[in-house]
Amino acid sequence: MLFIMDLRNVDPTLGVTLVSTPCGSLPGPAVDGYSVLLADDNADMRDYVMRLLSGQYHVEAVPDGASALRSALTHPPDLVLADIMMPGMDGLDLLRALRAEPTTRNIPIILLSARAGEESKVQGLETGADDYLVKPFASRELLARVKTHLELARARRRVTMELGSRLAELEQANTSIREGRLAALNILEDAVEARDRAEGLNRKLQQEITDRCKAESARKESEARLASDLAGMRRLHELHTRIATEHNVKTALAKILAAACDLTRTQRGCVQLVGDDGERLETLVWHGYADDSPVLQHGSFPWLQPVSDPSRQCLQRLIIQDVAGCAPLAGTEERDIMLAEGV
Repeated sequence: MLFIMDLRNVDPTLGVTLVSTPCGSLPGPAVDGYSVLLADDNADMRDYVMRLLSGQYHVEAVPDGASALRSALTHPPDLVLADIMMPGMDGLDLLRALRAEPTTRNIPIILLSARAGEESKVQGLETGADDYLVKPFASRELLARVKTHLELARARRRVTMELGSRLAELEQANTSIREGRLAALNILEDAVEARDRAEGLNRKLQQEITDRCKAESARKESEARLASDLAGMRRLHELHTRIATEHNVKTALAKILAAACDLTRTQRGCVQLVGDDGERLETLVWHGYADDSPVLQHGSFPWLQPVSDPSRQCLQRLIIQDVAGCAPLAGTEERDIMLAEGV
């Protein structure tokens, strides 16, 4: 999978060589005949996105919001991709200016930003953006979102034209009625037919709205899962770096336990080892418990059970999903202690 990165933050020691092209339209076949206006002050990012989209669309790239506004007013594109952080007129100012103009008011606009916070995303959507994409993002996701918004815009235009056509038909029917050129029966039939068409069109519009809401909900869920996965990966990488140089086993286990509780959103946890007597568990490290917690002082047989293979002289951990309803714990002191501790 390819990822688009904000190349202003690339480490020069990586040896990455990028070829930059002047701003403008990148030649290439436009499969769907759509035009895309790209505004980004980063030449490398602009060059990459142009190459990515030019195989399917006519792409014009400009380095700032003011140039994008002039181009959009002169030759309105089918879609605008704009970076939020640009000198002079930034992406949000460009968005407001395009929404204020009748000729560009309905153009789909996707904002690009390296800021992944919820506040930045909400600000962009509340200003009038159709979508918000956080850098770095997968190239396939960018292509999918561009295609989706172009198709939605085409569907809206088609429905608007159909609605205008139907309204014209209704107006003509009303004119005919007023002028008395149609018989009463024909007038009634035309009215019923027009009503059915209007209801069908309304159902179609409602369905498209429902589909759009479902798609938006799925997109938000996908972004949330992606953000959670990325956060977990970063945490695991940081943990790996820290424990790689840790020579104390107990300290390393404590770090691993803290990370596991954080990633699984668990408030408390502990690492226990079977004692030398083979009958009790000894707590080695813990997280979220007080140092004098009774839970840390108990680890008798209800926590352990013999393995199924009689040839193995050892015990295995007993997994308890419901402390209150666990039969091996019924009537034991351990059960009362765990329930009191909220386990």
